[in-house]
Amino acid sequence: EQLYTDPVLLHYNIRRIHHSMFFAPVKSLIAEALEVFTHMDENTSSKDYNEMLFLLGGNLGVLSGDFQFAEEWLSKADAFAAKIGNRDFQSRSARKKADLLCLAGKEKDALDLINEFVTIDTPLNSRYEIYLLGALAETYRQLNEIDKAVYSFNKLLSVTQLKGLSGWLCHAYLGLAHTIQISTEADYQKVLAYLSQADEIYKRTGQAWGIINSEIVRFSAMKSIDISSIILYHSFLFCQYQKLGK
Repeated sequence: EQLYTDPVLLHYNIRRIHHSMFFAPVKSLIAEALEVFTHMDENTSSKDYNEMLFLLGGNLGVLSGDFQFAEEWLSKADAFAAKIGNRDFQSRSARKKADLLCLAGKEKDALDLINEFVTIDTPLNSRYEIYLLGALAETYRQLNEIDKAVYSFNKLLSVTQLKGLSGWLCHAYLGLAHTIQISTEADYQKVLAYLSQADEIYKRTGQAWGIINSEIVRFSAMKSIDISSIILYHSFLFCQYQKLGK
């Protein structure tokens, strides 16, 4: 009971569930988070209350693949963030909502949503806006607006280097590689150079999905250079996928 009534213990319990999603089965974490949520009061700690709403929607919900569940809890997180006037939390929810819109093939709707918070030239005042810039760059890539995507990923690269946000720095490198790889004037040596920089961070920090996404882009690039590389990379990706499933 003290886990729910003590604000400090409650906060760290929420963080524990958050960090557990990188190695524990997601369904059991959702059940645990829902149980914790039944004991929470929005008036006791608005920050932790919003944290739990976002954890259920933007993290665990998305990870589970149940996007209807994810959208439901993301909407709750967004509405509560608006209620308490926390624009950072609204930006955070917008990023995940944009990801889901892109997944549904609604890239223009995603772009409109992101532009409510940041545009390609917006000064970035918080880390949440930096993360949203990453979503903006990826949305431009999916819309095949190559110049805007490259500009946005380069901006993300610069600001994450400046602020030491290595987790998003590697995403910037990967995004640049992927964008250049699909462009009509692809420079494959540049693609591979960006991928090497992304790989270094992904491997150092143990981001398995980052490594796999990097290899998928490398696989696509190498097909255009050397057809004999296809079998090798296919085998590598399959082995990595199997490891994640264990």
